[in-house]
Amino acid sequence: VICFGMGLTLRDGNREYFALFASPIDMVLSVNGIPVVALELKNQLTGQNVENSRQQWMNDRDPREELFQFNHRILAYFGVDLYEAIMATELRGPQTFFMPFNQGSNGAGEVGGAGNPQRDDDEYVTSYFSVEDTCYVLLYLYKS
Repeated sequence: VICFGMGLTLRDGNREYFALFASPIDMVLSVNGIPVVALELKNQLTGQNVENSRQQWMNDRDPREELFQFNHRILAYFGVDLYEAIMATELRGPQTFFMPFNQGSNGAGEVGGAGNPQRDDDEYVTSYFSVEDTCYVLLYLYKS
């Protein structure tokens, strides 16, 4: 898979086609060239948050497209902003169900409320959603 600014080139055997998206995906993670995780990244500093990514996945993506068909290519769809993270495993238009992908108010593995713990350093509270953590998610989904 080769990502472009406004579209995606997919190679399927000897076929190659270019899909033009009115709203391109921010990031796609691949294993051996197969797209398995897609992320919409939002930033409160530009007036967007995780709810914008939720609406984008639900309304701007056609679940009938090969890239978005359940269990064909992408296995997890994330929305991440500076404070929250959400995840869905299947796009179903307005019926798409997202679950929180947060650590909890006291951190991972600790009893606490919803959301993520505040940080004492200069990092954003969703900085736990790093490339390293995303690789663990990829490995889990790949083995499932």
